[in-house]
Amino acid sequence: MSVQDLTPRGQIVRSPYPDEAASTMNRSPRGTGGRRQARPDMTEEETSDALRRLWRTEHAVVYPDLDPGIDAVQWVLERLLRHSESVFVPIYGEAGEKLAEICERLGSDVITAEQERGAVFEQEDLIAELRRRKPSMLIVAHGDPSTGQLQPLDELGRVCRELDILFLVDVSATAGDVPIRADAWHIDAILTGHGHRLHLPLDLQPIAYNEQIEVRLRGRRLDVESGSGKLRQRPNGFPAKEANGIHGSSVAADVEIANRIEGRSRHAEALLSGLVALGLRLFGSSASRLPTMVCVVVPEGIDGESVRSRLSAEHGIEIGGKPPSLGTDIWRLEVLDGIANREAVARMLQSFEAALAAEGFLCAFGSGALAASRYYEQLA
Repeated sequence: MSVQDLTPRGQIVRSPYPDEAASTMNRSPRGTGGRRQARPDMTEEETSDALRRLWRTEHAVVYPDLDPGIDAVQWVLERLLRHSESVFVPIYGEAGEKLAEICERLGSDVITAEQERGAVFEQEDLIAELRRRKPSMLIVAHGDPSTGQLQPLDELGRVCRELDILFLVDVSATAGDVPIRADAWHIDAILTGHGHRLHLPLDLQPIAYNEQIEVRLRGRRLDVESGSGKLRQRPNGFPAKEANGIHGSSVAADVEIANRIEGRSRHAEALLSGLVALGLRLFGSSASRLPTMVCVVVPEGIDGESVRSRLSAEHGIEIGGKPPSLGTDIWRLEVLDGIANREAVARMLQSFEAALAAEGFLCAFGSGALAASRYYEQLA
């Protein structure tokens, strides 16, 4: 079977948050927002097989039938966690804060470690904490769109297996954008929530898990009420949507995944080069930056919200602003597949230059687009 791209397509730059992204899709006068037309003929089984290839796993893939306002991450944790069970949640941005809040609400004994925003944890430090604390479960956000950072995971699962710790990873910010090797990294459960990057409806949030997770769920009562009535019980222990609920989804063939990720990453690097040439400063660590995101610090004396408003009203471009929990005022930009190309990057930089100039931040005319062009020339 030939499968195509499940990674998102559409505008070159959008806000990293789902509510802002939806606003972008509705308001963009250029019509560049939204998702690609979906295939009508893919079954649930075909989509699950494609997701397993995308995530490099043999895990079971299911699609919870969710109440409004509940995402799959919360849905899984509600059914998996036991009262007073120790859970370790590393926090380096809002994604980790959300995971810790959910676990605390569910009565878990939550152990947290805090990292400065704009940086991620060294895996050796997390491993040392695992050996010292010996929690029942480790729950990590793979990426954090509030800071544009990517947490390395490849060494954690092996230690979790050694210490009999369940290893859960929220890939909402990375699935389809960053290579994930769930089995090689010994991940027990892969979770997606609101704002996932997969080419699926946002209310359809796939999860994947192994036998260790299934053992935890076996025998637990799952016939809870939902907005659509009682959930259908699946043989593997999780309720799921019917196959026609995921018609139209599609994923990249193995050989295309790396190419698409590399392509978006290349355009993000070009965009970053241009923004720096305009006089802006990268926020956070460049070594752990999410490859399809660029976060830059708002210059002193410039109203970040005014620049965002100008980009939206005058150029049809939506970008993310400062997250509520972050002390530094930043702009957050995400480069998507589809129309992400040299021309679109140049247009974005020209628009940014004009919006900055209108707010009193002057830079050399055309310097951003020129820097991006030079970056592309170096790759040729």
